[in-house]
Amino acid sequence: MPLIYATPSDLATWTGSPAPDNAPVMLREASGLVGDAIICDLYEATSTGLPTNPAYVDALRDATCAQVEHWIAGADRPARGRGRTGTAHDGVRDRRCIGQLRHLPDRTGSAELGEVSDRVVVADPAPCRSRVVVGVVVVTDPLASWWRWPVLVARKIGDGPYGPAHATPVEVLVKITAKRKKVLAPDGSEVISEARVSMAASTELIPPGSLVTLPPEFGGRTAEVLAEQLHHDGAGRTPNFYSVDLT
Repeated sequence: MPLIYATPSDLATWTGSPAPDNAPVMLREASGLVGDAIICDLYEATSTGLPTNPAYVDALRDATCAQVEHWIAGADRPARGRGRTGTAHDGVRDRRCIGQLRHLPDRTGSAELGEVSDRVVVADPAPCRSRVVVGVVVVTDPLASWWRWPVLVARKIGDGPYGPAHATPVEVLVKITAKRKKVLAPDGSEVISEARVSMAASTELIPPGSLVTLPPEFGGRTAEVLAEQLHHDGAGRTPNFYSVDLT
């Protein structure tokens, strides 16, 4: 039996209007879409397959209702198939949008929950395996145990009269590989990188010219970002991650 994450009563509560006659069909299809989006997620489940964590149950219910609400509004219909590009899906496909969201600092589990203000994007299978579900960010990262070292990242935000301008540094948990190698700079030239810093695929873009301060165990130096890259195979067969190469 397929998992159904919401009931017509849940949908009526979510929309504030009576559920339509075909609500069971739409909820079933929306639950399938949500299920596709979380197919690689790890969480404790009941014998019925639902998460034991009430917050996850609520998130799945709300994501399902939000998807059906989108269909009711006429922007798309379930008969067109899952995973179609539509206005409700566009924002979640871009990791730069995802990176703007605020995450909780707890990194102990394979999933994190964080509040999001004024943002509702329904679940959709994104290449970086991150989703926004109705005010709750659910970030699934099978490489979470890799991100152990805190670095300070000052993103380049432009060029001023006295040189590059940078945003206030923020802490990011990463994996550090101290290895010299050639990389391609944005202008196509070959440059020598002294280290690579890898992190969650949902990390906000760190443009070349940004500054990264390594922890004392790696010398505590501040290095410049030479190149950045999002690593994903497009099919979800291997874990995705984001990396920057440093001077």
